[in-house]
Amino acid sequence: MTFSRTHITRPILPLLAALMLAACGGSEATYPERDEGGDVEALGGGTIFENFGGLSLGGSSNETGATGGLAVNADLWRATLDTLSFLPLAATDPAGGAILTDWHSETVRPDERFKINAVISSAELRADALRVSVFREIREGSGWSPAPVAAQTARQIETIILTRARALRQAR
Repeated sequence: MTFSRTHITRPILPLLAALMLAACGGSEATYPERDEGGDVEALGGGTIFENFGGLSLGGSSNETGATGGLAVNADLWRATLDTLSFLPLAATDPAGGAILTDWHSETVRPDERFKINAVISSAELRADALRVSVFREIREGSGWSPAPVAAQTARQIETIILTRARALRQAR
């Protein structure tokens, strides 16, 4: 079977076009600069390829557990996603460390729903780097009203996430 040059390069053309388009960003764009530990230091000019250590498709890991593109601890991020995986995700922001779930109702309690927001604020695996908020609503007539949540609920979820993050770190 003979391959022509066109036959080999045709599947690569869309990828090359996307990379070239991404590299053509204006000089006014600013991206956070990072120090050796992966922490955001200050805003500086340049392209995303310069400020985030180049284009990385595999995501190498450093000693703090942060991966390329993440401003938060990678083990803590993964553990939070794993722990909250039973809930529908509304939004995730790996650079900002936010994971927001959508409202969820159990089939055994259709008149009650809850959602969880988790914020990771450090590239280090520390207990104070994780903040979990739990919101609960109950159905009243045709609408939903806020309901109290037990104070220890958020702490218990944080403990589960931190335990999972430590296990992920030890498995590396």
